[in-house]
Amino acid sequence: MFPNRCLRALPVLVLVSACIDIAPDARATDISGTYVGRAVLSDRPRTVYADASQDTATYTLRIDNRDGFVHGLWTIAGDPAQPTDPWEAVVTGDYATDTDRMVLEYHSPVMGQCHLAGELDSNTYTPEYRCADNWSHADTLCLTKEGAAFSPCARTTSDVWMGLQIRTEGPRVGYNRSDFGTGYSSLEDEIIEALPKSGDGSQVYTPYTCTLYDIRADGTAATDIDHIVALAEAYDSGLSPTRYREFGRDLENLTVAVPSVNRNQKSDKDAAEWGPDKNTGWYAARIVAVKRKYSMSVDPAERDSLAAMLRADSSRTVTCP
Repeated sequence: MFPNRCLRALPVLVLVSACIDIAPDARATDISGTYVGRAVLSDRPRTVYADASQDTATYTLRIDNRDGFVHGLWTIAGDPAQPTDPWEAVVTGDYATDTDRMVLEYHSPVMGQCHLAGELDSNTYTPEYRCADNWSHADTLCLTKEGAAFSPCARTTSDVWMGLQIRTEGPRVGYNRSDFGTGYSSLEDEIIEALPKSGDGSQVYTPYTCTLYDIRADGTAATDIDHIVALAEAYDSGLSPTRYREFGRDLENLTVAVPSVNRNQKSDKDAAEWGPDKNTGWYAARIVAVKRKYSMSVDPAERDSLAAMLRADSSRTVTCP
């Protein structure tokens, strides 16, 4: 099939010559085949892994490309979120030869409508993977065509980890806590609402130590509000000054803590300098998510500590007895 622009612009006899004279486009080759890989980056709470090797799920995409319209099977093995293992779904979509972009859709009985969308570079498809159970969360997958001699996504070293730039922090010069505002002080009831409670719901657990505090009539408790990524640490990690106030009152980065833990133990330390006694997986995953949200960096020691926490504790939610 020739492009429509050729049919409109030239007679058929000229068409053959004119369109063949154009240098062959490698993107127009047949992309049918089987692509296999795993998640290399994820912000889904159930699949935030320290590195790609920690993701036990294997993704297999078998596709048949017919003039840009893609049919195929999508198989996920080793994913506890799926109803059976392995789990299969029919995928359909389009492959645009002018941009190398392939967009596929399928339906999961667990996560609803899902799509894969990304660039197909030579033998590697690196799509963003989102589902209707929470469209705001995405996995980035690296799928390599079977039989290919290389896998460009399978790098073991990088200056980027979990989507975060790895940078050594400089001296803390110019930091002013007041620049972040005090708006978070009115959010304690909302913070507590999202945390686990005692059996009768009258007390709230603090995530770092699982200490119980009575919940007052106004929804607050006699605890400290804590920024999970400390304000000073955010400053050191390259937070944009235009987002200081937004960051200061972001519920995703707020929790409650025993005052002595918040003020004397954690204070403004990063994950290399301090970690909680309880819920370390949740704590590390929340730091990764918040830092990605605000395009902040991690230093090498912090990266290593976060990776160790994520490996040691697979939970991504606050759990207390």
